[in-house]
Amino acid sequence: MQVNIIDLNNNSVLFEKEYPANFASERGLQESDTRFSGATGEIRLAEYWFEGMHIMETDLLQAAPSNVKIQADVPVYTLMCCMEGSISGRIPGQQGRDFALNAQQGTFLAFPTYAVEIGLLEPAKIVCVRLTEASYGRLILMKNQGSPPSGVPIIELIPAMQIILNSLVACQYAGAVKRIFMEAKTLELVALLLARQCPIIARQLTSLPKNDMKSIHLAQQLIEQNIRKPYSILELAHKVGLNDFKLKKGFKQVLGTTVFGYLYNIRMEKAWQLLADEKRMVNDVAYEVGYKNTHHFSAAFKKKYGILPSQINK
Repeated sequence: MQVNIIDLNNNSVLFEKEYPANFASERGLQESDTRFSGATGEIRLAEYWFEGMHIMETDLLQAAPSNVKIQADVPVYTLMCCMEGSISGRIPGQQGRDFALNAQQGTFLAFPTYAVEIGLLEPAKIVCVRLTEASYGRLILMKNQGSPPSGVPIIELIPAMQIILNSLVACQYAGAVKRIFMEAKTLELVALLLARQCPIIARQLTSLPKNDMKSIHLAQQLIEQNIRKPYSILELAHKVGLNDFKLKKGFKQVLGTTVFGYLYNIRMEKAWQLLADEKRMVNDVAYEVGYKNTHHFSAAFKKKYGILPSQINK
């Protein structure tokens, strides 16, 4: 299979690469860094691919308004997140599929596409994840999901999504461990986006009524927004309009963990990001993620990652 990037300002091919069928790799994970110049500026690509998935982090350092097209010779399902700047997008040949993404917004094109056209008025950084039809089909029972959503729904990237994207971009693992990490995080990101963007798909995975599903996602959002001072179960249930029993049961159904388990995971992922990416002090991080006692934070961190937070930057 082949992926091209075309400069629509002059119809020149900026990038062209042949990949194995279904992005399969004998080494498990393939990586590539590429820089090239178009008519209006420089583009940097950091790519990772393994069976069924292709991840492309793209820095579009454009000095003037420009338009590029990213296309494949086989249909793919594309998750696109704008990390910095802003972009406009269009799916060639499909009416009503125009969209715009500002910083910290994303979308999942839950329908097969061959190409996406991207318009730029300023420098931008985007992360695209492409799933082949075979890979998407394994994840989602397409024959039961109904029609894909009309238009291109835009989703605000909640903290959990931002943490995943940052961890993908800054991943320090190598070899098989890196492949496992990137696949797990990518699937988690796909799940979070689908749950918000495609409720028809999300509801297939549970027996919850539509309104209860909305309440569970609201609870998830409130947890992510209040990790320093979290709500109690009763407070959270009251906020989202459920009793505590329905909240706990529904939360486990939808997210596969308890309310407190989810809070713990979000806290630890945020802590790792602050320690590894921002080089923050341990006591500052402990406070930032809601721990009054640094020793309790260190014990929780070690339980999650197997090392003390003080060892991250050594």
